[in-house]
Amino acid sequence: EKKPHVIGKIEAIKNKKIAKYGDKSAVAKTPATAKTKILDLHSQVSRRIMNDYNFTPWAPLIFTSSVDGKNLPKLFDLALEIMDRREKKLSTRDLNAWLKKTTDRHPPAGLKNKQPKLRYITQEIDNPIPAFKVFGAHTKFLHWSYKRHMDRMFREEWDYVGTPVQLWFIDRDVEKERDIKLGGKRPGAKKGKKFKNNGNRDETIRRKVQKKKDLN
Repeated sequence: EKKPHVIGKIEAIKNKKIAKYGDKSAVAKTPATAKTKILDLHSQVSRRIMNDYNFTPWAPLIFTSSVDGKNLPKLFDLALEIMDRREKKLSTRDLNAWLKKTTDRHPPAGLKNKQPKLRYITQEIDNPIPAFKVFGAHTKFLHWSYKRHMDRMFREEWDYVGTPVQLWFIDRDVEKERDIKLGGKRPGAKKGKKFKNNGNRDETIRRKVQKKKDLN
């Protein structure tokens, strides 16, 4: 004669959890079914997200669960890590050493038969995201693919996962030419035309008007 099965306290708690969340041990015992389906689903969703948000390849992806709170603490840790990366300051010496190494290994590609030259790089201060100014010649002809190459090489050198990086390309030769053209002259003034009486034009006009009145 079989004795009746008496459910103990531990088994009752286990059955209650299984009824609420499902039998997780069954998933672990059959990795070729449920667990594989979950991994396949993650892979499909990851590919779709990477395709839809291909303009932010530097953004990390974390899967979370609202049922058991899986990976939620990782979000806070990741946010703090990204904030630390954004506040990181790089020395000008290290930046220019990286620039020389990058341009020597792969010279800049240009457009319209122009050969851009990148000579100097420095980090901007008081910018909410990492931003860097790259000075050189013919920078407006720098090919877009080379800009993307520099961004990729920059991230390989320094860890900026989770944050955008701005690279501003400034043509120093154009700035010098503009300064020479505007040097010693007022912006908007016509070439060869000077102001009379050291710029006191209002006083000169008033005297001319008064002189005409006296003649009349």
